[in-house]
Amino acid sequence: MLAPADNGWQVRQGGPRRLWDAVETAVAIWEEYGSPSTAAFGVTASRDAQLIWLGNPNGPQ
Repeated sequence: MLAPADNGWQVRQGGPRRLWDAVETAVAIWEEYGSPSTAAFGVTASRDAQLIWLGNPNGPQ
């Protein structure tokens, strides 16, 4: 649940994975690389894995 709080937003997480923590990490990495446009990203999917990469398949993942 996402709700306004006095000092920003309050997030309550539940379940086996802390999804909001993953969102915050992804945004920090995106900003670290200069906030690239969505056109700079690609996806490689196989039977065993799915990878989202920046620039080319050997770029940051």
